[in-house]
Amino acid sequence: MSIVAERNLFVNTSSVPNGDGRGVNINLPQGYADCGHNQRLKLTLTSFLMEKKFYNVNSTNNIFVLSYLSESSSDVNDIQSFPVDIAPGNYKSFGGLTAYGSGADGTTIDYWYDKDSLGFSLKTAIEKALGVEFDYGNKVWKDITDAPTEALLKVGQTPSRDANELVEVRHDMINGLYTIKITIPTTGVAWTVKVADALIKFFSFEFPTIPTGMAKRVSLTEALFVDTHELLGGCSVSQNIYPDTVDGWKAMPDMFKTTLTTGYIGTGFFQASLQTMEAVYVRTNVPSMNFQTASFDSGGSLYPFVISSDILAKIPVNEFGPLASSAQTFYPISTGTPPATEMVQYGLDNYCYGNHYIGFIDQGGNTWTMMLNTSHVASINIFLTDDKGRSIPWQSAGQQSCNEMYFTATLKVTVME
Repeated sequence: MSIVAERNLFVNTSSVPNGDGRGVNINLPQGYADCGHNQRLKLTLTSFLMEKKFYNVNSTNNIFVLSYLSESSSDVNDIQSFPVDIAPGNYKSFGGLTAYGSGADGTTIDYWYDKDSLGFSLKTAIEKALGVEFDYGNKVWKDITDAPTEALLKVGQTPSRDANELVEVRHDMINGLYTIKITIPTTGVAWTVKVADALIKFFSFEFPTIPTGMAKRVSLTEALFVDTHELLGGCSVSQNIYPDTVDGWKAMPDMFKTTLTTGYIGTGFFQASLQTMEAVYVRTNVPSMNFQTASFDSGGSLYPFVISSDILAKIPVNEFGPLASSAQTFYPISTGTPPATEMVQYGLDNYCYGNHYIGFIDQGGNTWTMMLNTSHVASINIFLTDDKGRSIPWQSAGQQSCNEMYFTATLKVTVME
């Protein structure tokens, strides 16, 4: 086919009459995207650029469920489940419980958490889901004031700094696996339920609606179509199993490989990650001849597996940078005698992430194109998603109100005969 005409459309979504920066609806000039008999229209993305103003850990991958059942119970209503909400952000290290040097007595090994790591955030998120948090300033456990009344843990007395370490998170730097250990406390913090024969499971749900039976026992308002299992190296619940029985609950796949003890020990099945979004997907509402596998859309049935697609392009999200020495703040845990100060500074090598732009420029190969199934396009909607069709998440409501998630792009419409 020969090229009859080509026209460029330069797009900037920083100010749009219809849209929020992550997407825009554009009314095209008359005759801009028209073709005659025996002619075809082709749409090509020739350039794309946006600042990376979304967190690597965000609403698409920071929520999972902690669920508890007494093993001796046969009543599904005894299931208690609580959301675990990891703080959003751009974590630069996996963290976890790590030995650093000798303790205050010169011989005992001290163990520390990097308070800015994903591992420490995971630890504190699980503790809050259980119903308590540790006050590092006053060195005491506290109840979460907004925790549900059926919280699994309540502070029974004011524990010392050497009280039980409720949740321990370790990260194996060799194989990249997280291990989470929940210890049954004997002093300082009291369980509100019988736990001698406890079954504790973590669930990450990978479909648009939480199972009906589980929804009755989890205080969540949003759907749980998340990639948290990918972040932490675990498996998801990808089929809508309704845990209306104890056996149904037990059949739901745990996020981690679990060791049943009087507490809980769970280890990832594969290496964890500091981000789960591999690309930004540029989509349009223009009918085209592009196809995709059904797994690119949230909630889509896998049958048929190959379906029509609205994806115009996928732009890789790469974060990398040089190694640089930086001061990191570490929290000691309750092993041995705490040092004189609660926070100690260490100079450690860490990754400094320097790539803050997501971009693409076509080098003449027409990499991202659509052959259109129409001879006339009056308007076009362009919007950004992740690989499962979810909108790119805002960092805050303020960011949304000032439209700071915009992009620029160049579209080329080609008339071919």
